[in-house]
Amino acid sequence: KSWAREDYNAAVAEGYEFYGPYVSEDEMYITRADDKALSAVTGNYWYSGGAHGMSGYSAVNFDIQTGRKLAIEDVIADTNALPNALATEMIEQYPHLATVVQDMWSMSLEDYLASYLTPEEANDITPEFTWTLGYEGVTFYFGAYEIGSYADGNQVVVLTYSEYPELFNKEYFTGVTQDYAVRILPFWYGEEGFTDLNGDGVMDMITVDGNYDAEYDQYTSINVTVNNNTYTQDAWYYEMTSYLVKANGHTYIYAETISDSDYKAICIFEVTESSVEYIGEVQGHITDFTNSADFGLEKRFDLLSTYYGLGRFYVGEDGMPVQKEDVYEIKLFEDTPIVSTVDITAELIDENGNLIGETYEFPVGTEYHFRRTDGMTYVDMMTSEGKACRLYTTPAGSTVNGMDVWESFEMLYYAG
Repeated sequence: KSWAREDYNAAVAEGYEFYGPYVSEDEMYITRADDKALSAVTGNYWYSGGAHGMSGYSAVNFDIQTGRKLAIEDVIADTNALPNALATEMIEQYPHLATVVQDMWSMSLEDYLASYLTPEEANDITPEFTWTLGYEGVTFYFGAYEIGSYADGNQVVVLTYSEYPELFNKEYFTGVTQDYAVRILPFWYGEEGFTDLNGDGVMDMITVDGNYDAEYDQYTSINVTVNNNTYTQDAWYYEMTSYLVKANGHTYIYAETISDSDYKAICIFEVTESSVEYIGEVQGHITDFTNSADFGLEKRFDLLSTYYGLGRFYVGEDGMPVQKEDVYEIKLFEDTPIVSTVDITAELIDENGNLIGETYEFPVGTEYHFRRTDGMTYVDMMTSEGKACRLYTTPAGSTVNGMDVWESFEMLYYAG
């Protein structure tokens, strides 16, 4: 901010155009989270004047058992063989880079990548690898101008344990969970992920994007492409976030969209190396999605007010989310109670939401603080008297314990 202000003031004082606004954006993606490692990559974008902005990556990797930050030598057992393997995969994916690197750096791509492994010296500007551990291998990230020109864009290359077993420290790739979920990284042309779909050791490319309608200023469909085979599903939305999901021996794409009135939904696809099948849609927003056997799903409810409830789910045999318990923890932007205008006799519950077999008559003016709901028939509350109780309602939310809801409270907070 201070840098932008300084440059703006200079532009005004000297009478030339300020190239603002200045922008710095960072978004982090978890690439692995299990009992062996935690890895995350951050996509960076910044603009501080000139013809275009800059983009790149930073990453961090930890050993879960020790908490120690991992170096590339901890995961790649044979670093001498790394440049050749990486150059081979990079040229296969980006064929033009062999010539680009020779022209820019006056050396082969393999030799250039080998320079990343030279020992650090004082004031050394030699680049270092940006990498993350995944469940199937190691992913290497190269930002703008790192390998080629700005027009060559960013590069992401995956080396798999199954294809290069001699490269890796086996500790991080044996006994690895087969059920997980990872966010698919966005690129300017869509979101792109890699996984081995048929066990042949070769990574298959999955791209998720949409068809934009300028007239309506939103997207009208979701495209899921696997090895150049595309399936298109109708869906109206403004933004999309996609996840690669492994569960029960299957691979899925969970594509979460946001549409009018902040409506959030997840379109689910099953993918193989040669096909894409649309499974279905579920309303809600996914949270902490790294384990396909245990993740959060927030859904909107309108029982006695509007709010989101967080439930715990797993991916079922058909690929759809299955709720573990029929209860949602209510999430509010702020703890806003509703206040009764009538006496309400309600059943009491314990701190875990279990009925204790007692009722209590709460007087007019009692404050009810939202706690839990099943999303259909009841809302659990904590009152201003410090008692936990259950208020019964209808799916439409028009009654509370058999009474008209609008005649029972001073104000209810419903969103449009």
